[in-house]
Amino acid sequence: MTKNINNKNNKYQIPELLAPGGNFECAVVALKSGADAVYVGLKEFNARARSENLSIEELSRLIEFAETSNKKVYVTLNILIKETELNDLFAVLQKLSKLQIHAVIVQDLGIVKIINDFFPEITVHASTQMAIHNSMGIKFSDSLNIKRVILERQVTMEELSLISSKTTTELEVFVHGALCCSLSGTCLFSSWMGGHSGNRGKCKQPCRRRFFNKDGNGFFFSTHDLYSLDLLPKLIENNIASLKIEGRLKKADYVENTVKAYRLILDTIDETQSLKIDNKILGQAKAILQKAVSRRWSHGFYSAESFNNLIKHDSLGVSGSLIGTVEEIKKNGFSVKLSKRLHVGDRIRVQPRSGDDGPAFTVTMMTVNGKPNKLARRNDTAFIHCNKEIPYHSLVYKIGETNNEMTLNINNFPLNRTKFDLEINVTKSEISVQPYFNKTKVGDIWVHSEEFSEAKKHALNNESFLKTFDTPNSDSVKAGNYNLSIEENLFIPASVLKNIKRDFWSYIENKLQDFATFYTDNYIVKREKEFSKLRENLRITNNQQSTPEVNRERKTRTVATASFHDRTRVNHDVICVPIFGKFNGKVEVILPPFCNEFELRELANRVDNALNKGVKRFRVTSLYALSLIKERCEVLNINYDQLKICTSYPLPIANSMAAMAIIDEYSLNKVQATIELEKDAIMQLSKNLPYALEIYGYGRPQLLITRAKVAVDGEIKDVMENHFLVKHQQNLAIIYPKEVLSIPGINQCAVFIDLLNARAFEEEQKDFNYNLNWN
Repeated sequence: MTKNINNKNNKYQIPELLAPGGNFECAVVALKSGADAVYVGLKEFNARARSENLSIEELSRLIEFAETSNKKVYVTLNILIKETELNDLFAVLQKLSKLQIHAVIVQDLGIVKIINDFFPEITVHASTQMAIHNSMGIKFSDSLNIKRVILERQVTMEELSLISSKTTTELEVFVHGALCCSLSGTCLFSSWMGGHSGNRGKCKQPCRRRFFNKDGNGFFFSTHDLYSLDLLPKLIENNIASLKIEGRLKKADYVENTVKAYRLILDTIDETQSLKIDNKILGQAKAILQKAVSRRWSHGFYSAESFNNLIKHDSLGVSGSLIGTVEEIKKNGFSVKLSKRLHVGDRIRVQPRSGDDGPAFTVTMMTVNGKPNKLARRNDTAFIHCNKEIPYHSLVYKIGETNNEMTLNINNFPLNRTKFDLEINVTKSEISVQPYFNKTKVGDIWVHSEEFSEAKKHALNNESFLKTFDTPNSDSVKAGNYNLSIEENLFIPASVLKNIKRDFWSYIENKLQDFATFYTDNYIVKREKEFSKLRENLRITNNQQSTPEVNRERKTRTVATASFHDRTRVNHDVICVPIFGKFNGKVEVILPPFCNEFELRELANRVDNALNKGVKRFRVTSLYALSLIKERCEVLNINYDQLKICTSYPLPIANSMAAMAIIDEYSLNKVQATIELEKDAIMQLSKNLPYALEIYGYGRPQLLITRAKVAVDGEIKDVMENHFLVKHQQNLAIIYPKEVLSIPGINQCAVFIDLLNARAFEEEQKDFNYNLNWN
């Protein structure tokens, strides 16, 4: 819900305050505490698999609760989808369409394509996992009808100002909560160490671990939390549409306090008609925020200065307040010497000193000095009863106060009523109404015929009409948006209008089952058949009608190397070199996965140089590059369709719909299967794609890329003896695996051999997820 603020030179809007709902209770608490919208996940297809998440029934009740206060609910579908999951995904989208969800938050381009083709009534927001970080990335999102972009977290305030000046697309940014060290959507760290992929909602957060190198040890990649209360005026100046609080793994007390703190500042800005924050009110907001236990606060990536202070490698980056150390472990629990008070109902985390994940739970039973007690004070030794596996000598952190979550009876929250948008025409002789469901006409135009008189004083207007005609007293239906046309100078008594309203909504209630049958037959069933036909056609085309060009590309071996002068012992058809290197027109040129807004001009010049040299092959590692190359061709009057463009890690293509989304829009001739896919998933994708598919066959991929200052370089290892390499390249810190990734070739798939950070035929090799079940 946005509110205008008048300024002498500008008209600002207070952005939407968007809060996390890890479960139904947290979502309700967020809305009651002042959030304008909440984002929630379902039991499947979301990036917080460890959260409780919501059932479809809970989502239905939540939407109804939100809409009674003119608030919104967004559903996260922000993971990568495998080919075999597309039908299940389609079924989820059908349910969300029926519930008339306000928007979905999406990472996978395949979901975007399915929505655009089959569910155009669903609004799409690009997840931060889509890795959009500059204006060219937003231009790409515009081409796919994406309404809002949740920007990469590692965009500075200066870059944000420049980006926002170049677009009218809604922008959303994170303002509070835990930060990933890595650029969003590009991290393979957890996946590499056991198949627990952040791109599938299963991240194990190895970046929080202690690592060792020749000079010592530390938590080199564990970032502080983001805090932005004092940055809100600047974000408002930059026309940000939505301010997002991270925390779907948090409990209701955290959500409540965080939302209240940010709501206080936003409401104060609104009341004072100024973008300045009163220091007294800022202090009050901070005091509220202090109750929401977290890591040390920082400004995240909003400035170059905060880059340098974001990681304190000599301290354990744990969320919460340290209250003691585990002293003794028994079968039924453990004892801890407390440095702060602890109450039954508080939530604690028992944190191993290695930085690995430790058990987190609510204290339900506690013994102090041999007697059951609900309260233990500082210097008490408390025995905490639990059935968790407790690591020796671990640290105990309080991560939540006494359980004050609302005790909600979900049955007290009604299910979502069917919402109809109405097109209404009022003339001197009749009122006609055309109902719409999901932007689709349903039923005939309803007409009430009656001669209305001319107004002598107070003519009927939109406000007075809607005040009477608005949402009915009904358990099954409600009004959505109105398109209202009223003939001038009419008078309709309120009592008459109320009777007309009653008759209309009674008609809608009586026709509800007919409308549902019509919509199911003409849209649900029809869409299912069309989607099945599309997928079958792709398989048929692949098997029977692949062009000679596609078949040639499927046999291509591309070797990436630092320069086209480099000599390689690896057989290849194409040499690929970085765009910032030296090359001639016969090579393939690869663009970087990250280019901040201020560096776009220089990169555009490099692309121009390549095009002018006659380069025909380009390799793109981020979505922005597609828009950039297409734009430069238009500027230079070069035929874009003659280029051969291939996607490449870390730009992920996990299913045929994702591939078709960019092939259709950007005329690609080849796509690379996302590097995390296992063998069976690659083969399924290849079977259903009538275009050339490439695999990342050999190389040392980037596991984590960050703009934060990282106080280590060279080889590192963790307590499990996993070894990695840290390099600093182009103002980025990058973690590489010590082993090279190497997988066998797959029939009918092109191969990419990446020697940019590896040597040919290295001995230490790993097949990553190739023989696992990527989850």
